[in-house]
Amino acid sequence: MRCPDCNKFVSMEMSEPELEGELDFDPETQAVTGTVRIERTCAECGTVLKEGQLEMEGELVGEDAAMMDAHLKLHEKGVAQGVFEVHDVGLDTIEEGGGRFKKSFYGAVVHFNIECSCDKNFAVSGSMEDKMAASDMDEVA
Repeated sequence: MRCPDCNKFVSMEMSEPELEGELDFDPETQAVTGTVRIERTCAECGTVLKEGQLEMEGELVGEDAAMMDAHLKLHEKGVAQGVFEVHDVGLDTIEEGGGRFKKSFYGAVVHFNIECSCDKNFAVSGSMEDKMAASDMDEVA
């Protein structure tokens, strides 16, 4: 791809993914949702050449799901009352594929913690990931 700032054909690098807005948690479905923006930049000057948005949804699994079920039952019985807060604790980049006649995929993994204001010791964690083909990303330049 030709960079408009460098005015030459350049290779592209993946920049760090960015969380747009905040993560949301739905206690009824126990689903965490959020939007992550990924960018591919010029290797020479850093100009954004391609971008994509990933609409992510994740669920709690294993012990964390069981702990959330038990805590939600306390809320239903009226024993505990509080607000759930979701915090992102990290974003990782996904780069897969490539090679001859193969698609390249780019994406992100979001790691999160869910805490409840009614109990300072209650915290569960999870992650969600998504990726898209490089050809599906929008050209910015």
